[in-house]
Amino acid sequence: MADRRDYDYRRTRSGSEERGISRSYDRQYDRGGEHFFRRSPPRCFSCGERGHYANQCRYNRPAIESRPSTSFHNVQRGRSTSRRMEGSRNASASTSQDPELRQQLEELTKSLASMSKFVQAEKLKKAKEEKAKKEAEEDQQRVVAEKLEQQRKERRRLEKLRKEKERLAEIDKKVELQIEIKTGEFFDRVEANLGPALTLARKVKGKKQVVYVSDPEPGLGKDSDSSATEEIRAKTGRLVISEK
Repeated sequence: MADRRDYDYRRTRSGSEERGISRSYDRQYDRGGEHFFRRSPPRCFSCGERGHYANQCRYNRPAIESRPSTSFHNVQRGRSTSRRMEGSRNASASTSQDPELRQQLEELTKSLASMSKFVQAEKLKKAKEEKAKKEAEEDQQRVVAEKLEQQRKERRRLEKLRKEKERLAEIDKKVELQIEIKTGEFFDRVEANLGPALTLARKVKGKKQVVYVSDPEPGLGKDSDSSATEEIRAKTGRLVISEK
């Protein structure tokens, strides 16, 4: 950009210097100086000859007739432009002056406004419908989620009850086993403790039968039965005391 400015400056300066030199030469020539700059004679643009201008040419008619082409075009263009402007003015004037056309324009404007309102109302209606649909879907999803949560809770509760039942059943089995063990031990102890007494009772019973067969004295049989019974009771009492 700086180079361009320098070039323009030098060019302007050289042109001004040349114009100054030519003017100084003209002044010296007018004053009769020794140095002067001779100009070339003018050339006519109509006939092309040197020595006169176009307005001084004797063949000036063709030049004059050749000019109106551009001016005629300009005139025609100006006329067409003015006609368009006049047509627009007339159209606007006719529009403003014609009440029927004005009424049609007003009705068209009203219809456009009503259509715009209708479109806006439809958009709002559609937005509300979409919002309601979305809310309904969200409610349905929430109900399904709550139902699934209740089902999970019920499954957990049933699983907890099942485990509790299994635990109680296991406890009952253990208790029964302990009872069986204790009962077996008890009977073993009873059998161990009552073994001699039972043996004695069997012996006594056998003796009693022998007594009945041999027809012993009545008083002796009763005494032996009572003594055997008392002996068994005494042993049984000792067994009960030892268990306690």
